[in-house]
Amino acid sequence: MQHNFSLVTGNSHSVLNTEIEKLLHIFHVQVELTRFANSEIRVYVQDTDVKDKNVVFVLQTLSKPVNDNLMELCLIADALKRIGVKKIVAVTPWLCYSPQDKIFRKGLSLRELMNFGLLIFIRRRSSKLLIFPLII
Repeated sequence: MQHNFSLVTGNSHSVLNTEIEKLLHIFHVQVELTRFANSEIRVYVQDTDVKDKNVVFVLQTLSKPVNDNLMELCLIADALKRIGVKKIVAVTPWLCYSPQDKIFRKGLSLRELMNFGLLIFIRRRSSKLLIFPLII
């Protein structure tokens, strides 16, 4: 079956990634995710033919380790944009920092607002980016 979309997955949940690939009868786009000695993440999209698809779905849970998974999502979206992908849809079964939407005492940061700022960055990396949590 030929699809006019592609699936890119991060390292956050390999079991979920495999199950979705089986369910949709697709193979994910090969992305090389490596770490430098100081733990910074490097993303390289190996399959540049992905830019010919109508839409690219990026599947990345934003659970533990939250910050690493969120940064992976940002870097994957940026790499896809740089090779010419027009429409990116991020599928996030858990939107990190969303429960931290209130400040209970002076001096606390509003982490949800910071998360929103990162999501705006991801949005700017593509012409279309939808982020929605899945209820499982």
